[in-house]
Amino acid sequence: MDRNVTVLEMVVTVVLAVLVCIVAGLLLATGFYRDFWIFWFCFVVATAHFSLVKSVHGDPASPIPGQNRITAASRAFYFVLVGVVGFCINVALEQIDSFPPLCAYGFNLNNPSVFSFVRDGLFILILFFPLLFAWGLLPQADTFIIYLAEQIDMHIFGGTAATGLVCAFYALGRSILATAVLWCLGFAAFYNLGEKRNSNGDTVRYTCADLDTDPNDPRGQCEITDRVALSFFCGALVAVSYCLSRSTSNHEYIWDMLTRLLNKKMREKQQSSPDNVSDPLGEIYFQTLVHT
Repeated sequence: MDRNVTVLEMVVTVVLAVLVCIVAGLLLATGFYRDFWIFWFCFVVATAHFSLVKSVHGDPASPIPGQNRITAASRAFYFVLVGVVGFCINVALEQIDSFPPLCAYGFNLNNPSVFSFVRDGLFILILFFPLLFAWGLLPQADTFIIYLAEQIDMHIFGGTAATGLVCAFYALGRSILATAVLWCLGFAAFYNLGEKRNSNGDTVRYTCADLDTDPNDPRGQCEITDRVALSFFCGALVAVSYCLSRSTSNHEYIWDMLTRLLNKKMREKQQSSPDNVSDPLGEIYFQTLVHT
């Protein structure tokens, strides 16, 4: 039996074991697996559970020889991930008639055949998990999360590659935060700026296009206000985009700069340690940020 070294590892192991049980029960309730395939599905569930108790030493998916504690949770992680996605698609398939049509390149994505094909493919993929893990065709869990966050950041937000799990979440969170701030500024620039009453006496929103350009009309100042707000949004868009394009996805340099600026004494104490090996690139990067 493997021994949990940290409390976090123990909590993650227990949570994954519970999730595997819940997902397995939900998948069996769908009625997709019958006869022999119920027995094989239970075997797949058992392998996902047993890997949390006794990990495979020398796992084909592990990049390092010997025991890898991250790889021990990979089988349960993939089982829960694929099972939840397949179950959600199965629930959506039952209510697909209430969905509005969604077309892409003239193809209806809300087609029941598409949902059925994807659901069946995921449910069948679960049955092949023992072979996939035995051949090492699936990466370990943290590598998969890094690749997923990296591809989302690159293809949706135009970000760069990541070098680790923390870097991937930092880059993705930075892009989401910048997009949210710019969205708020753009919404404030184009949002209706007042109210007026129509001929029926109802209060409605009005925009600058609805206002008169008469200088005696106090609402005519809305046109100038709208231009200022739009200019501020465009300036913020250019500035934020430039900063994101020139910033690195490695959070260590940003954290090092903040540490130097907020607590110089702590940084000097860390550098005085004989076991600390400093990277000269960090000092050059810090001096570049300070003097530019």
